[in-house]
Amino acid sequence: MTNSPVDGYEASGRASANPGSIKRCDHEVPPTLPEPKRPRRGSCTTASLVPQQDGKKSGVERCCNCTISSTCRTKRCACVQSRTPCHNCLCFDKCCNPIDQACPPPTLAPATDESPDTARASTDSGPPVQPNTIPLPQSPTPETPLPTTSISQSDLKLATVYSGEHVAPNDGSHLDGGISDDGFWQEQWRRLIVFHPRHYDLPNGKVGRRFLTLLTQELNGIQARHWNAERFIVFQLVVLQRCPQVSRAKDIGPRLTLRMDAWEKGNYAMLVQNTERTMSEYLDSKQSSAPDPAQRAKIFHAKMLRGDLRGAIRYLTESEKGSILQPSDTDAKSGESVGDVLRSKHPAARVPDVDLLHSYPETPAFVDVDITADVVESVARRLTGSAGLGGTDAHALKHWLLKFGKVSAELREAVASFSMWLANDFPPWAAYRAFMSGRLVALDKCPGVRPIGIGETWRRACAKALLKVAGPEATHACGIDQLCAGLQAGVEGAVHAMQHVWDVHHQEEHWGFFLIDASNAFNELNRTHMLWTVRHEWPSGARFVFNCYKHWATLIVRGNTGTGGISLASKEGVTQGDPLSMFAYGIGTLPLIRQLKHEFPDLEQPWYADDAASAGRFDRIRAHYSRLQSIGSKFGYFPEPSKCVIVVSHSNVAAAEAAFGDLGFKIRTGSRYLGGFIGEHDARDLWLAEKTSLWTDAIGVLSSIAKRFPQTAYAGLQQSLQQQWQFVQRVTKGTGTDFTNVEQALTSSFLPALFGDTFEDDDPIRALASLPVKYAGLGLPNPMETGASNYDSSILICDHLLSAFRRVDTTFNTVSHRTTVSAARSELRTRNSERHDSTLQSIVRNLPLSKQRTILRGGSTGQWLSVKPTLISGTLLSAQEFRDSLHLRYARTPPGLPSLCDGCGSSFSVNHGLECKKGGLVLLRHNEIRDELASLASQALTPSAVRDEPLIQPSRGTESTPSTPGEASVQRDISKTQLADERGDLLIRGLWSTGSDSIIDVRVTNVDCRTQRDKDPEKVLATHERAKKKKYLASCLEQRRSFIPFVVSADGLLGREASFLLQRLSALLAEKWDKPYSEVCGFVRARMSVAVVRATHLCLRGSRIPTSQIAFRHPQWEDQAGLGLFH
Repeated sequence: MTNSPVDGYEASGRASANPGSIKRCDHEVPPTLPEPKRPRRGSCTTASLVPQQDGKKSGVERCCNCTISSTCRTKRCACVQSRTPCHNCLCFDKCCNPIDQACPPPTLAPATDESPDTARASTDSGPPVQPNTIPLPQSPTPETPLPTTSISQSDLKLATVYSGEHVAPNDGSHLDGGISDDGFWQEQWRRLIVFHPRHYDLPNGKVGRRFLTLLTQELNGIQARHWNAERFIVFQLVVLQRCPQVSRAKDIGPRLTLRMDAWEKGNYAMLVQNTERTMSEYLDSKQSSAPDPAQRAKIFHAKMLRGDLRGAIRYLTESEKGSILQPSDTDAKSGESVGDVLRSKHPAARVPDVDLLHSYPETPAFVDVDITADVVESVARRLTGSAGLGGTDAHALKHWLLKFGKVSAELREAVASFSMWLANDFPPWAAYRAFMSGRLVALDKCPGVRPIGIGETWRRACAKALLKVAGPEATHACGIDQLCAGLQAGVEGAVHAMQHVWDVHHQEEHWGFFLIDASNAFNELNRTHMLWTVRHEWPSGARFVFNCYKHWATLIVRGNTGTGGISLASKEGVTQGDPLSMFAYGIGTLPLIRQLKHEFPDLEQPWYADDAASAGRFDRIRAHYSRLQSIGSKFGYFPEPSKCVIVVSHSNVAAAEAAFGDLGFKIRTGSRYLGGFIGEHDARDLWLAEKTSLWTDAIGVLSSIAKRFPQTAYAGLQQSLQQQWQFVQRVTKGTGTDFTNVEQALTSSFLPALFGDTFEDDDPIRALASLPVKYAGLGLPNPMETGASNYDSSILICDHLLSAFRRVDTTFNTVSHRTTVSAARSELRTRNSERHDSTLQSIVRNLPLSKQRTILRGGSTGQWLSVKPTLISGTLLSAQEFRDSLHLRYARTPPGLPSLCDGCGSSFSVNHGLECKKGGLVLLRHNEIRDELASLASQALTPSAVRDEPLIQPSRGTESTPSTPGEASVQRDISKTQLADERGDLLIRGLWSTGSDSIIDVRVTNVDCRTQRDKDPEKVLATHERAKKKKYLASCLEQRRSFIPFVVSADGLLGREASFLLQRLSALLAEKWDKPYSEVCGFVRARMSVAVVRATHLCLRGSRIPTSQIAFRHPQWEDQAGLGLFH
């Protein structure tokens, strides 16, 4: 078949600044069938071109002036200089053009016995899977050309500011970006994305490192223009897909290795077909029913261990609110199918009038951004969210970017480079087209349908990297006109400002507060106008935003069985699941907002995304709404009357009904607003009652979970759930008794479940738990007592913002706002520190001295309470470890301890358990601390710099010999030979300076034992440090070694020397990792704190029965043949 342009196609990608001439998209040529690529060295194609004797290719004009003896390696080659691949140079197979490292055409190998999935388990194979039936857009051929498209005046004007490019009215699936096998990879991508992928967690070791190396090569290959993003997504799908028959860790690694081998051999079609079959096996499995309480607890626990705190709490509080609807289901609200409802929520693109594109004095130059690997690392730490069509969720990508050392660093570099490519250039759409696609989920609103978009995690990571470096410019551009662009405390400030307006004016006649909501706002925003505004208001982010929205994005709604799904196109507005959507929407609505504020200066008009408001007299509100209807549609803003609320005082209800009754607004005496509330007190009380009821129920669920998983239940409440009601307190004045039920649930339900014990009415445990962890508390303040302080602190932080909203001799300035916030938080820390310290002293004042000393040092021993329990960080404690440590923290005896010691037979108590040397548990406790210290030192330096049990040759000294009754003690000399076997615990080389040795000796002591309980704990630790130094320091100095006694109490209080040592290790780690010292120091102290908790728990709960007495509790045979003796 001959190559021919697509008939009638008028490409819409590039246009010159001259409106009279339009260049074609991407490569400035109409789409054609790709020419067969010339084979190069290493290509798997068998065809070859034979040069003639003069070195010229027969019948072909040369692409560059390189001679037959050249290699096309340097910029002297015209192709290299123009960054284009060679295709017919004279040097032929000696060509080393770095741009021309083209991927060989895929080997379309059928699925045979060579499949890696059939090589190990024949059950993987099955009947051929029919291709999916979702009507995805197909790449056109010369026989099916694209329809002719016209170029509007708005497109021409947009092209003048985007280097000749404008929005294209298609999904770009016909574009190949210069990649000859693009059609093949699009087809494989389409075959797989209709299924629900289930990925293996990437194994540690060489298998994981190899996968990430290949993944980095695939990502770099997109930017180098060897292939497009569909291949990158397919690679992850075919390599990581779970197999029902392979679930053991020892089998997963070999399975992934076989798949990667097949990928490198080019067996792409076989891998795709096999993955299709495997995905189908999961579809055939029965769908699980609604989880019971025990299953919900496990799911919550698993989410917490993956670091998804918000997702875990959301699962508990929202799991009953709505189910996922299938495209064929019927929407109870409209009576239409869910698929039709989703289509109606993704309207066709509208061409704006060219006059709508606001004239700016000048078009600012594009600003190049610098996205580094460090930026990507910072972003990766906070990645959250589910997987897009490619199956890689935020948890997996976070581990890939952070966990695997050097290969993770290389992947971060690749992501940073790719992000900069999108931010600083105009790459071909085909290159990253698959990244712009998304998964669409329909949630049941009971009634109604709420579409939830989930974009590719890779796109989200790149977008967040851009926002990390360019987001402040967008925030500055929006100011207080639009609060959805990341303004610090912006929402709180808006609520406070509108509450103040309400308090001042609500009793006036014919005055109200109008809440406006738009219909399908994010999908309706005019995309061309948005890109025009972004170009002028946000020059550092404009290219990235344009690259994301210059074509339609493909959205897939999956069916349960791989069939019955639908494909949509996001043609207008911004795409759900895109971190840029809030920023782009906010900037896109700025001209509309500014025009309304100019025309109605007497109205208060705060905006947060599509949630608008106006406060003033009824006639002015009505005129404002009419004007918004008139001009809003041009921008893609369509107010929905049924969702609009007019808030008035009781005395104004009748007047409001008369003024707005014909418009269909809801007339209320109070309404929720941006997480706060505006309106009369009785309406506010009803709203708070509903909110507190939900929180009370959530605490009840967490209480049941705490019985089995106390650490994760505590972290979920302390670090996530209580933040919800604390925000409400920050923006709502006068809360207190409204939280009575919440406090009752915390006191009577959650804390007993957390401790696994009950409390007397006069027990101070609730008062102590309300204090921060650094003040011996649990960070669970009494919500009945914190309302006023939370509200006052929010007012203080929003001072500059409130002055700007109220227009009190202040023009809003982002720098002044940040300065105000920083100063306010510093002042609040000082206030709170004094208040918490006073509260702690008043609580412990009436307690016994023994309890006082234990509780007061809890402020220095609670780092283990502040860490998030995750598997990857090794911070998970067992339920008994966590509960025992809570009891010891407050000088309580853990329940369930034995009455007699199983080692020595004495009466058992906490002090006895921490001191009894029978059974070797005290030694194991010591070794746990030593091993943790050695691990930290190995990380800070190198493993070879750390040695255990270094020999100490003691210097001559004296020793006191115990005297008999009536005799004084006898002093005698100690010779070096008598103590030649004395050893320290660790030797660290290079701790203080290069080549210097430091010997560390660890001692764990119980500062509450009988002989030490009347002394100050810090002085007890200092005494032990002096004893260690007296014994070993002189000998170490003789050998030119420093000596550090590492003394720590059984509950984690560090001695002075131990604290200095951890500070030094923190400084070394901070320098090595190039991280802030404060962050690394918190990590080091938390690691040591968790190690102490585990070590102390071992002394209380471990068995002290001698090995000789337990030998016959185990089978006595020596190998598997002895199993025949078992009956």
